Amino acid sequence: MASTTTTKKIFGFMLMITAFTVLLGFCSATTFKVGDSDGWTAKDDKYHGWAEGKEFNVGDSLLFEYDHNFNDVVPVIRLDYDLCQSSFAEAVYKTGQDVVTLTKPGHHYFISSNPARCKSGQKLDVHVLGDELAELEFKLNPMTESLHSPWKSQVTISSDSSNQEPVDRLTMWLRKFQRFGLGLS
Repeated sequence: MASTTTTKKIFGFMLMITAFTVLLGFCSATTFKVGDSDGWTAKDDKYHGWAEGKEFNVGDSLLFEYDHNFNDVVPVIRLDYDLCQSSFAEAVYKTGQDVVTLTKPGHHYFISSNPARCKSGQKLDVHVLGDELAELEFKLNPMTESLHSPWKSQVTISSDSSNQEPVDRLTMWLRKFQRFGLGLS
């Protein structure tokens, strides 16, 4: 009888330690101020160097600080990042104090919707580390991306596709595959 009580106490203690460790992992998320003291502004290739030495993990957040009268932040796919194009974006952040939580592993791309600012370097590519198996799932099944998008709850630019031309709807659908290196070249 005494050994059963001791076993229960040891089990309870181990359970408490495990729970504490799990909670500690959730509390260790980091908020990164994009551009450090300069904030989110147009500078030659500034953000590539800024992100290069940092380790981003699922649960971390990006803080974009900027003058909302002249600027914004747009999460985009790789193709739109390369072209500095924001017309197909699902969201636009415009407050000047935007926090984006990184909810999935893989690359996350952000640009200014102003093409001149974007082309002068106001764009960011963040590689988020995480479960490699989950990252592989996103690469193999692009349709799951829309379910896990970190900006899905933000302002939607085009939520009603019923008034779009069929070719435009097809292009939008194919763009989801381009996020993972599949689809149109």
